[in-house]
Amino acid sequence: MPPSADELLQMALPGVEIEGRRCRSWKLPERPWRFWRAGNSNWAVYLLVGRRVSEPALQSIAVASSMGLKPLMVAPSGQELEAAAPHFMNLKSHVACYIAGKGQLIPPPLPFQRSNRRHRASSTRVPIGLLKELAREPGLPSAMRRRLLQLQAAYVPLAKAKVSNDEREQFVLSRYAAGVLRGMGFESANINVPAMIRCLETAGWGGPRDHFFHSFQNYFFGLLAIGKLQNYFQGCREVARLNFPVDPLDVWFFTALWHDVGYAIEKFDAVADEILGIESAEDIGDHARVQFLKTDIIKQSLRMVSALTARLLESGRARNCWSIPTGKWRRLPIERQIEEALVDNVIGGSHGAAGALRLYADCMSKVDRMTAAKQSTLRPTVLHSCCSIPFHDHHFRECMRQCCGSCGVPIDAMPFAGLLAFIDSIQDDRRDLAGVRQEVGFLKRLLVRAPATIAADVNEEAIKQSSFLWKIVEARDVLGSLRWRTNHLAFDYPQWMVA
Repeated sequence: MPPSADELLQMALPGVEIEGRRCRSWKLPERPWRFWRAGNSNWAVYLLVGRRVSEPALQSIAVASSMGLKPLMVAPSGQELEAAAPHFMNLKSHVACYIAGKGQLIPPPLPFQRSNRRHRASSTRVPIGLLKELAREPGLPSAMRRRLLQLQAAYVPLAKAKVSNDEREQFVLSRYAAGVLRGMGFESANINVPAMIRCLETAGWGGPRDHFFHSFQNYFFGLLAIGKLQNYFQGCREVARLNFPVDPLDVWFFTALWHDVGYAIEKFDAVADEILGIESAEDIGDHARVQFLKTDIIKQSLRMVSALTARLLESGRARNCWSIPTGKWRRLPIERQIEEALVDNVIGGSHGAAGALRLYADCMSKVDRMTAAKQSTLRPTVLHSCCSIPFHDHHFRECMRQCCGSCGVPIDAMPFAGLLAFIDSIQDDRRDLAGVRQEVGFLKRLLVRAPATIAADVNEEAIKQSSFLWKIVEARDVLGSLRWRTNHLAFDYPQWMVA
């Protein structure tokens, strides 16, 4: 269970309560929840409740600084973070909240140096400059570079157009993805499931982000990093002692493009309301999710995904080579705990685990009809992607902490899970779904620094004021969920996100 407000305050800012008269409390428009002494400073602590901060509280927080008090907003849950987010930058107040299983204190970021250089909005969802860089990347196979050159050529007229053409861009990207799938050996080379999410969201049945393009953006950003650091991504096979090959490019393709298909399951209640034309009973979505989990292919995927995830999470204890289980096998306690976390994530109405289970169901039936040679490579490829997808979801990481006691993703054994969580916590494209309004992207590119650090180059001017706090919380939660090894793969956020 999350800590109480008092426990959260003590974890985030160890100190003692003091009397209000010592802080001239009568001068504040609204009395704080606590006056607090910590770190040789006096603090005015405001406990947030619900999704809105009252006007007197906002005035009181603003006045506190001028009185020599440090203001602090305590946000016990996501609702209160939602209330604090719009005011975080302007009020310059600290925030205490629950991140990565413990209470943390977030200081207000320092003012940013505004650049005089104007950042030009891309007329395409995927920047053509990124495609050009990928087509020149020597670490990628020649066949993939040729495919990227073809994609770049198809993007030239899209980039020159004065008005965005999302339908054409979707067609071009789908054709590229079909070529990748055919190269793997899939005869039915389509990405209907990721495209289905765009249909729902264009109809207004999802969030403000278009997850079809968002997934391709993640894919291409990550592809550049993998091209430069392939050995670190291939190395997970030796670290976890897996008895099958790992193709980093194929694993990343499925991981990136299927990571958000679970949004259709998360948003099922809203979709049902739109279809029925009335506000449906709360149990319609719950019933659909339960039925989804009861199907044979999903039950099989739960067992298989939890088995490989357990191996990857506990790779440091690996003594023998691990092969994909067949028939019935004796399941470890950690496997059952991971399965419980996957189920809780789906039932709880989130999307991380659902995306992984959909990938397994979508692909394994096709893999089963292939030759034994192709099965020997594609079965572990799809399964490895399924294990990498759930960890990008904040709610799934919480489920892991509840069911397994912790959520520590070893980057050397699960590099794709770490890369997806890292990119997804930064990358943003909240342009109108119809493509009417253009917006400069927040993540400009990924930089690779020796020996193996992947750093995010971001444009702070592209982010809304109300999004800064959420970006900081997400970045800290991702970092708190990763386990590092010296001189191995590492991820570097902008300092203001993790300071």
